Amino acid sequence: MAQNVFSSCSIPEPEEIKKNLLTSAEVICATSLDNDSSMRVGVCYRPKSVSGEEMLKSIQDIAMTLETCERCLKHQTSVNHIVSSNTSPCFSKCDECFQSKSVCAACKENGQVSHIPSLRACDRSLEEGVNCKRFPALSVITDCEECNKKTLSELHSMTEEETLPPELSLLVHLYQMWFILERVFM
Repeated sequence: MAQNVFSSCSIPEPEEIKKNLLTSAEVICATSLDNDSSMRVGVCYRPKSVSGEEMLKSIQDIAMTLETCERCLKHQTSVNHIVSSNTSPCFSKCDECFQSKSVCAACKENGQVSHIPSLRACDRSLEEGVNCKRFPALSVITDCEECNKKTLSELHSMTEEETLPPELSLLVHLYQMWFILERVFM
């Protein structure tokens, strides 16, 4: 009986194994600007080969999730205490403000002080008349693996061409300098 079960199973192709086998756990940390405080905020489990496009989408999702304000985070649905930007009700974007790079009259009347979505109070907090407490994602720092190089190159291009999503307009992309120095000197 057992021999029949094993003989009917197909042997996966090496590329399929490479694509689906999780080989790394990347820890995401949020760090204060003065580098005084740091906190782990997530872990991404990845297979051996990850494309630059997949990494770019992951970085965008993580940054937008981290920018969810405290009030919206409390009301957000989670699965096993995991939240995502896909289910976040935390929005504050005005196309008119963002295009003109200044706060329009309607937004000023509502109490907005910035045209940059990451620095604006979310709609829910404005409606409820409470302070909107959020942390803008300001930088992405990665190692120099090939997929990360492609990702940061794409982020750089999107920034120069002004095609980066408005919610990520403050995002700066950097390499881990010690890693670059290690590659050069060793």
